[in-house]
Amino acid sequence: MNEECFTIMIISPLVKALYDPLRRYIVFKRRTLRHHNRREELRILACVHNQENARPIMDLLDASNPTNQSPINLTVLHLVKLVGRSSLLLFVHRPHEKPSCFKGVSPYETMHNDGCSIALEKRSHVIIISFHTTMAESCYAYRHLNKNVFDKASSSVGVLIGHGRRQKHHRGVISELPVHRVVVFFFGGLDDREALAYGMRMSEHPRVALTLVRFSGLCSTAMVGGSERSKMLDGEIIAQFRLNVTHEQGVSFRGEVLTNPMCLTAVIMSLENCCDLILVGRRHREPKYMAGGGQIVQGNWGQWEKFLLPHWLK
Repeated sequence: MNEECFTIMIISPLVKALYDPLRRYIVFKRRTLRHHNRREELRILACVHNQENARPIMDLLDASNPTNQSPINLTVLHLVKLVGRSSLLLFVHRPHEKPSCFKGVSPYETMHNDGCSIALEKRSHVIIISFHTTMAESCYAYRHLNKNVFDKASSSVGVLIGHGRRQKHHRGVISELPVHRVVVFFFGGLDDREALAYGMRMSEHPRVALTLVRFSGLCSTAMVGGSERSKMLDGEIIAQFRLNVTHEQGVSFRGEVLTNPMCLTAVIMSLENCCDLILVGRRHREPKYMAGGGQIVQGNWGQWEKFLLPHWLK
């Protein structure tokens, strides 16, 4: 056996078996929005593909309530598909300025490594992945990229789905009106608790109007499932919201009982022209008796921005 054959047959499989580059991403398991200290900066990594992603990101950051006590430390990563090269590239655009700007050039299959590596280095609390409805081309590639980041990141990850048709009639017309109208959908579970934690931070912004919609009933329970401990944690964060947040101006709480899939569709449609951003957890089950309900709901989100925020969990 010559040296080349030995390397291919013995060394390469051995290296793959012993070395897992993803292990470095699981050092920090509690870098999330819910466990963020509100007296510290909030570190956000925003991953963008093109210019269309910029406006939704800027709106989301503005609604995220940056303050002197808890400013936002933003890092921007421009993700570019590798074309016509054999080597990957990751370089800094503005090394001594804020926000820090990186550009990663790689194939879609490994693009998540750039985001996960930078998030680990910057100790980011949340990674925001941009997705626009006009990005139909290479849709599968983007979905695969998003899934890889969900699975491997060391912090919370959210997908910001932009439609580019945000209502602007209320912006800058009358100073007393809110700039951002945000709705949090809460079914229960880790992801929804993380989404609500983000919403609670937004609710402290003087120009944000936030509504929490708490779903209950047979359909909601079947969609979430979960252990008794998870249900207890759901109750705790809802109680915290009602105790500490609902007294704020522009904050409201609304309970909805779901008895069938059309109830959810009706709630979504009732919010038409009433909000700019929906925060919702990503992972919900679809019960057998709700077959097709998910497709009905997906077709009725309207033209708002939607932020799917899953808690990072191994």
